[in-house]
Parts: sequence; C-alpha cells; structure tokens
Amino acid sequence: MIRNIGTKKIEKIIEFRNTCERVEKLHGVVNHKIFDKSDFNWILDEFEITGRIFGGNYFSTPNPFLVHVDTGKEEDLCGKSSLYNIVVPLSQQDDFNTIIFNQKFYGEATHFYIGSMYNYFPKPVYNHVERTYNNVEGLEQTEMDITTYSKYLSHLPYETVKYLSIKDVIPWQVGQAFAFESQYLHSSCNFNGIKEGLTLLVSDV
Repeated sequence: MIRNIGTKKIEKIIEFRNTCERVEKLHGVVNHKIFDKSDFNWILDEFEITGRIFGGNYFSTPNPFLVHVDTGKEEDLCGKSSLYNIVVPLSQQDDFNTIIFNQKFYGEATHFYIGSMYNYFPKPVYNHVERTYNNVEGLEQTEMDITTYSKYLSHLPYETVKYLSIKDVIPWQVGQAFAFESQYLHSSCNFNGIKEGLTLLVSDV
C-alpha cells in the first residue's frame, strides 16, 4: 500500500525528529528514538489501518539494509500480533528502493545472516539472528536469476537471496509512505548515499 501524504506533513515529521533523542550507532548509522508514538496515529488513518503503533524510529544510514523482518518482540507487543510496517521516506534518489520478498517469517524481529560474510558481523542490538531459512515460509525451489540479483541486491551474498523471490520493489519518494505486512522478509536495494526515513511498527488492538 502506498499513500501520498504530501510535503507539508513530511516537513512536520522532520521537525518532530529534531525533538527526539539522537542515538549514534556503528558505521555511520543514526537513529532518533520516538517516545510518544501516538503522535503518528494520523498515519494509520491515511492507510485505513485499525491498529496500535508499538515501535519504530527515525533512521539515517549510509549502509544498505540486510534481509530482515520488523515484527517486534513479545515484550513490546504486550500479547498483540504484529500487523504492518509503515515506512516514510525522508530522502530519495534512484537507488533508494525497498525490496519486499514473497517469503514470510512469523517469529520475533530477526536479521537473516545467511552466508560466510556474516561470520564477521556483530550481533544486532535488538533483532535476533537466524543463520538458516528453516523457519521461513515460501522458499523457492529455483534460484534467483543473476540479473535480478545484480540489479537490486549486490550488497548481499548471493547465498543470502538464492531461494528468495521479489514481491515488490518500492521506490522511495519524499511525500509518500508505504505499508506492508510485517511478516514479509525485506531489505534495501544496494545504494550509495545517506538514506533517511521513519519506520513505524503496527500491531492489532
């Protein structure tokens, strides 16, 4: 789902970001913590979603995202079920895209470290780590073609996406927001630059 929310609301979102706590992370990543998530309930109305925003943050990153799911954790969900991720792009260029895969994972928030490259990666601060796709639903029997891999996912080891398939490639447009079911595996495309956005995690009520 994609919604046009307009540049005026984007300006308000950025203004609000500047009041939030800034957190410096590794490798140039910066987050801003959101303490009162009800300030973004109007975005649920834009998507006609009935739910509760239980998590999310602003992010700025020079690094393409890995394959992961943003499903939250039990202590954040308080017995509810994770429904949607909402992403609001705050910067744009041609290679700022989000890849939604056809495959789903129904566990807590997780990074998928599939491939020898990840032997040298630190453990994420929040997400769990899975080193196989044993618990992922809908893996393909055939391998992803090299042309698709090279076009979108060259920042990842081929082994990571070999048996995944692409559901959507969502271009980043400032003034738009998009939402998708939180159980879908997703990542960024490979990119150069500083990618800025707002992510909101939505549960049922």
